[in-house]
Order: sequence, then C-alpha cells, then structure tokens
Amino acid sequence: MNNGFGLQTAEYISARTGIEADRLTELANAGYVPHYQLDGKGPFFKVREVQAWVKDNLLQVLTGLPMPTKAIICTQARPQSGVPLRLAGIGGLQYLPMPIPVSAIYFLVFRGEVVYVGQTANVAVRVAHHAASNKEFDEAWFLPMPISQLNQAEMAYIDLFTPRYNYNAKGQLLKNSHHRR
Repeated sequence: MNNGFGLQTAEYISARTGIEADRLTELANAGYVPHYQLDGKGPFFKVREVQAWVKDNLLQVLTGLPMPTKAIICTQARPQSGVPLRLAGIGGLQYLPMPIPVSAIYFLVFRGEVVYVGQTANVAVRVAHHAASNKEFDEAWFLPMPISQLNQAEMAYIDLFTPRYNYNAKGQLLKNSHHRR
C-alpha cells in the first residue's frame, strides 16, 4: 500500500510476521497490536512496530530438550516385584527402566494388573505422557516391534487383557485408541 506513511494492510503484515491477517485485525480491534486508521479506514500497520509487539507479546522461546546421547535397553533386569503374571508368557517383553526411543506396544501395570495397552513410535515419550496424566500405574513394560505391526498387535493385547483405561464406563473401546473394532 502506497499511502506515504509506511502503513500496510493486515495481509501484508501477515506475510512478514506469520500471524494470520484475521487475527491481526482482531488484535487491533481489541486495542492490543499497534495500528492506525486512515480517514476512518483500517486497521493499518507498520511492519517494525508489529514485529516488535509480536516479539514482546506472542513469541515464545522453547529451548527444547537435549538429544539423548545413548539409549540403554535393559532386557534382563526386572523390578523387585517381577513380571506381572498376565505378561509373563509374552516372549521378548522388556522392562522399561528409563526412556528408550523405540516403537513398541507398551503395557501400564498397577499392582500386577495390566491397566492400559498402547502403541507408540516412541515409547519413552508416550509413557512419560501417561505418567503426567491421571492414569494410575506403578510399572511400564514394552514390546519393541516395527511400526507397521503396531495396530494389529495393540488390538490383540487389548482383547487379551481388556485393560480398564482402554475402555469407557459402558465397556466400549475408547475412540482415541489407534485401532478399529
């Protein structure tokens, strides 16, 4: 826009800030982002003013986690309580003592009972997510396998164990499961 004042439209600013034009207009109309009106029309913006405002008010710096330098997979170590009885017959099952970046079927166990069966491309991240949720479990076990086999294996283990967190109060499989009945 050539108005002699360096004022630009929301669409122009959007292309330079990554903030949608509609959102910029909404923020301007609410009195947040610096803006101008020209003969009752607008809002119009100055690039540097909006960039500075976005940096101060909307931009978050997320430093990220350090990349792991090694993965320790423990195949023989077992917790003091031993393998839960219902899991004991599964060949290749491994105890999860610490984060391991591997695709797997995983089992959350509480007092020896399998309470949840899930699948993931990164077992460490997924189990950590469950630990932060309201699911009650005191052990996590996993069975490494290729991603292409996860859906079928997860369904088979859910059918076998019918873990309480995989079903709702009516006994229906939860919709956020990765498989279909």
